[in-house]
Amino acid sequence: MNVEQSFRMSKVNYKVRSAEMKGSLKYLFLLSQVGLTILTTVLLFTLLGVYLDRRWNTKGILIIFFLLFGSFAAIWSAYQLIIKTLSEDSERK
Repeated sequence: MNVEQSFRMSKVNYKVRSAEMKGSLKYLFLLSQVGLTILTTVLLFTLLGVYLDRRWNTKGILIIFFLLFGSFAAIWSAYQLIIKTLSEDSERK
């Protein structure tokens, strides 16, 4: 194998590794986006529940309600995000 063939093979290997790395990074970004989506949604709904509970003095009922509602909303949002990303990947292939 001469230098030119070696260079061509390394160029092809680089493209393959680059494509694999982009796919890996895409899923890493998806994982972090899902985590942040869940965190912010649950946190915002819980803070809303705390605020309304203190304002109307409902003894924790609104905190629990908004915590549960925020949890369900966060899971639904994360599910939609994952499904959207996976469907885009399957369309490209």
